[in-house]
Formats: sequence, C-alpha cells, structure tokens
Amino acid sequence: MKDLLYLMQRLRDPKDGCPWDLEQDFKSLRQYSLEEVYELVQAINLNDHDNLKEELGDLLFHITFYAQIAQEKNLFKFDDVVQTVVEKLVRRHPHVFPEGTLKSRRDPSLPKWTHDQINTMWSEVKAKEKLSLNSKSIKPKSQLDILKQGLPALKYAQDMQKLASKTGFDWTELNDVISNLEGEILELKEAIASKDEDHIEDELGDVLYSVVNVARHLNKDAEASLTRASTKFRLRFEQVEVLAEDQNLNLKELELTQLDLLWNEAKNRI
Repeated sequence: MKDLLYLMQRLRDPKDGCPWDLEQDFKSLRQYSLEEVYELVQAINLNDHDNLKEELGDLLFHITFYAQIAQEKNLFKFDDVVQTVVEKLVRRHPHVFPEGTLKSRRDPSLPKWTHDQINTMWSEVKAKEKLSLNSKSIKPKSQLDILKQGLPALKYAQDMQKLASKTGFDWTELNDVISNLEGEILELKEAIASKDEDHIEDELGDVLYSVVNVARHLNKDAEASLTRASTKFRLRFEQVEVLAEDQNLNLKELELTQLDLLWNEAKNRI
C-alpha cells in the first residue's frame, strides 16, 4: 500500500506527474470507475482468477486516486477512508466484535447468532446510522431519498421498487406483474407505430422497468441476470464466429436462415 500511495502521489505531482492524471477530478473519474467495476464482475463471471487479481488492483488504484484528490483538497486522506470502513464494519458486526473494538472477540461458549438475528441487527444498526446522518442534514422528503445515486440503472430501479414495496405500493401476485409487462410491451408497439421518438424512449423505459419488477418478484437480481445473459450471448457469438471461419463463411454475407443454423449449432455447444 505504501508503494501504491507513493505512486499515486507521483502521478499527481504538479512538477513531473502525468498530465492526464493531473487533469482528473472526482467527476471525471466516475465513468472509468464504473468500467473497472464491470470488468471486475466479468472476471468473476468467467472464473478468470488471473484477471480477477488484475481488476481488483485496478479498482484499488481508483480508490487511492479519489483519496489523493481529496487529500489535495484537504477533505480527507486514504487513512481516513480505511478507518471509516473499519469502524463501520466493527459497529455492524457485534456478533464478531462484542465490545465494539477491533481486538475484541466473541466468547466461543456462547450460542452462535442465526442468519435472521444477524440480518435484523444489521438493519437496526444501519437505521440508527441513517437516523444520525439525517439529524445532521436535511430531512428526506421521501422514503426514496435514501437511494444511492450513481447506481447502474437496473440496480437503481430494483432498489427503488424494494423501497416502494415496503410501503405497500406493490403487486402481491406474480401474474399481475407479468400482465403489466405485457401491457407495457403493447404500449411500446403503439409508440413505435407513432414514430414519436420521445414516446418510444419513454415506453421502452417502462418496459425495462417492468422487466426489473418481474426479476424482483422472482427474487432474482436484474443486474446479475442481464450480465449472465450478455456473457452467454458473447460466448455463443464467439462460437458462431469460429464455426463460420471453419466453414470459410463470411458472416456479413450470410442470409438470416444461414445465421440461424450457425446460432443453433453454437447453442448446442454452449
């Protein structure tokens, strides 16, 4: 960590640092950080452990990058980031750190906490933290105000639906959720027929939002499900490319029926 922090300081050195790194700020780094997270997820999905190690390093580099910028602005240092997360996790794990200190240990003769007890405790501690935070800031106007900004769209939609559901604003039957999705698809078709671009985008968003709702009612993570589908498509498409090359075929010159044959063969293999 000392080497990495020193490297980061050098990259941001006004005298002989890297021009690109010196130009960056919190906002400009956001898109790159998101890309790094997605690359990390892809490495996990592919069980690529060598790449996983590299992507974890890239993500760690971004954390030091943000901390370096913050230090230059006299906001906080990297050590403050570490201390904050350590204190929070100790506070949220009283079943591991019973005295609320990092060195304290649980008496092994005591009964182990159940998953339900841990989940209940975790929610209670987080609620107290939110209450404390809200007392120091403007009181939220909506229960949805606690949603984290900057989340991927699918994750943001699913979290928002969960919060709304806690107020009773939700369907109780899966069939109703699926019927709503079917209705949104019909509205999308009507929008496409109207050729109104704003209307099309609006209705397309409603379809996607409804799909996320179906995923939530099935207790599936929409983000993970889409990532899984995308990974599967990529593997099969790459197989289609291999099959086409083996048969001396040019994908751009093939008819749809020929592409379907290659695709079906790829599906049989993967």
